[in-house]
This record gives sequence, structure tokens and C-alpha cells, in this order.
Amino acid sequence: MNPFHDVIGDRDLIRNIHLDECDDESFVNLCAYDNVLSLSARRFLKSPLGSRYRIGTFEARVKPASPDKTGLLLRGFRYLDELEHAAHQAALQLFGGTRVDLRPLSGVHATVSIILSITETGDTLYSIAPEHGGHFATRHIAERAGRVSRYLAWDSERQNLDIERIAQQFEQEPPRYILLDHGIPLAPLNVTALREVAGSRPLIDYDASHTLGLIAGGHFQDPLREGCDILHGNTHKSFPGPQKALIVFGDERVAQQVQKGLDAGLISSLHTHHLAALCVTLLEMKSWAKAYAAQMLKNAAALHGALQENGSLSGAPSPAETQSHVLLIRTPGQDEGYAWFERLRSAHIATNVRPLLGGTMMRLGVQEVTRRGFTEADMHELALQIGTAISDPSALERVGRRVVDKRMARNTILFSFDSDHATRERSLGIKG
Repeated sequence: MNPFHDVIGDRDLIRNIHLDECDDESFVNLCAYDNVLSLSARRFLKSPLGSRYRIGTFEARVKPASPDKTGLLLRGFRYLDELEHAAHQAALQLFGGTRVDLRPLSGVHATVSIILSITETGDTLYSIAPEHGGHFATRHIAERAGRVSRYLAWDSERQNLDIERIAQQFEQEPPRYILLDHGIPLAPLNVTALREVAGSRPLIDYDASHTLGLIAGGHFQDPLREGCDILHGNTHKSFPGPQKALIVFGDERVAQQVQKGLDAGLISSLHTHHLAALCVTLLEMKSWAKAYAAQMLKNAAALHGALQENGSLSGAPSPAETQSHVLLIRTPGQDEGYAWFERLRSAHIATNVRPLLGGTMMRLGVQEVTRRGFTEADMHELALQIGTAISDPSALERVGRRVVDKRMARNTILFSFDSDHATRERSLGIKG
């Protein structure tokens, strides 16, 4: 072996990641599970503080320093403390509740932490079945933790909870914890009716990973005020933050219970760089969530209408009506769905195709393009390019050039602290 040759090869592997980065930047991203950070937030992902520990709840850090039960005493960062304090206040302003925890590292980590903290072995947990849009990991987490996993009855026609049948389920097998882990939120879930049939004892947790940005903007629904005890979610889908998560509590007793579980060993380092980026995004959303959410809804409605009108989706049914930023299009079959995905990738349009609701669905989300400044007129053009790419494979190169040109013309992140944000907003006629 030649160590020098190995070093050169390893450096090439590292350098080549730049090619993936450049390729990704050329795509118009319509994946429902992605978003884009502002430069103001992204700069913290490179911060030297990322290699420094940050542990414990925010409340503990603002008190005089003293060793915790492990004897670990960390030096503080005064200005990061101030930023986190402001971010906590912003989160409560955006989502309501009595307390927020920014420690979870991901949506699944938040789910695991909540289940282990507020339920016991043998408790019955209800969630949404994966075939109806529920998270694939929930049942696995519950059963590995010794809980009983059940799926909530679902109204496939209305794409919502079947409250009448759920009442029967609860009568036969009462829940301890209910997780609303919906990943295809076309309409608000009927939380108020669910609370009525569940009664006051079960804890209801709304997983807002997909809808957090809409909720922050005062659109879609208000889970804590409608009857949920907890709202949690990752922070990188409709909410335009880093890959992290937050938990918002509507009840102080529940907050203490979950935070005690986190303190006891479900979290160590908060990942300081991701925390700082999330704090920046929370402050951005405090100012711009309302306008951002409103534009997402306008864009989703425009894309939905344009896809219906152009009639070039190769025999697929019309996209399902949506009240959110997510669109669902049933493809003619599984093979055709994956063929669509590949054609659109060739045309520099990123989408998500997956088995769902008894068929194969193309799931689109307009959150990232909205933050990049796309408006209703752009949605009409995108619909045309999507239809052309799907129906005419010979046009992929031409469509791809147009898509890349449109994407590269939109490099300023709106609804953010980025330097020319205000100018761009004024040019679009967007008001905060």
C-alpha cells in the first residue's frame, strides 16, 4: 500500500462532494421533506461553537453556574444565551403553549423522547397508519419500548380522522397517548372532535413536522388551542430551519415530565451549531411566518390549478384538493410513478414518489421554492414543465435547461435576515 496514494484518493473523495453540492443547487426542489436555510442561519453550521458542548434546558443555563449531577460544569456563551432566550420567546409567540424545548436533534428523536417520558410499558399508543400518511417509525418505536401500538381509524374519502370509528376503538381499548404523525397533510386534522371522544386523560401529541411553517404563520390549524397537550416536529420542512426539532408544551405538568426524561439521559449535547441556526430561523419566522405561510398556500393552490388545467399528466387523475403546501398526484401505476420521478430528475425537478393511499403517489411541496421567491406565475410555468417532462421524454434536455435557468435566477432567500431581503420583498409586493 502507498500511504501517499491513499491520501490523494481520500482528498479526491472529499473534494468531489462539491460536485454533489453544485448539482443539488441546479434543481428546483419540490420534495415535501426539504427546505432551504437563509444565509443568516446557515453560517452557524460552520461555527467553531459547533465543536463545543451545550447541554441542559435553557432555564438551567440562565441561573448561576453550578455543577449538575454528573459534576459537569460548562463555560457559558453569553450571546448565544441571549439568542436562545429570544428564540424561546419567539417559539411561544408562534405556537402558543407554556414552554418550549429546543433540545431534540430530530423529529424521531423527539418522538422517542416523548414516548419514553410520558408512557409506561404496556400502555396503548394510537397513531396514524403509514398507508394513510403516518410515520413509518412510530409502531417500531412503540413496540420496541414495550408499548401497545394501534392505528387510528381513517376516513379515506375525506383524508381525515374517522371520529365515529375512533370513538369505538377508544371504548374497546382506551389510549394513554395519541400521536398525530401525519405526513401528507392536505387538510387540518379534526383535533377538537378527537379530544372530545378521547376525554381528558389521554395525552394528544401533534407531530407538526410537515406543517410547522404553516402553523407558525397562523394558517392551517392551531393544535394546542384545539386540544393537543404537545406539539412537536422537525424544523426543516415547511418550517425553514436546520435538521433539528422542537417540542412545545400546552401543559406545565407534561412539560416537566418530558424534560425530566430528557435530562435523565435522552439527550446530551444539543449540537450547538444546529441550535444557533434554529434560533435564527425562529426569529426570522417571528417577523415573516405570516407572509411566508400565506405565499406557500397561494403557490400550492396555483400549482394545483395549473396541473389540473394543462392536462398533460399522462392519464393520471387530477391532483387531490389541498388546503396546505403539499400536493398529492396519483400516478397511473407504480412503474409509471417511478418513471415520472426519473424523468423529472433528468429535467432538474426534485420530487418524491412513494406507495401511499393504496396506490403510488407523487408528493410535492412548495415550501422551498416559496422561500426562494417563486410566486403563482412561476407555479404555472413549473406545471407546464412538469407536464412536458412526464409526457414527452424527448423534451427532457430542453425542459432541464429552462428549469436550471429559473432556479439559478433565484438565489436570495426571502422571509429572512439576508441582506437584500427587504428589497426583494418590496419588488414582489410581499408584506410582513
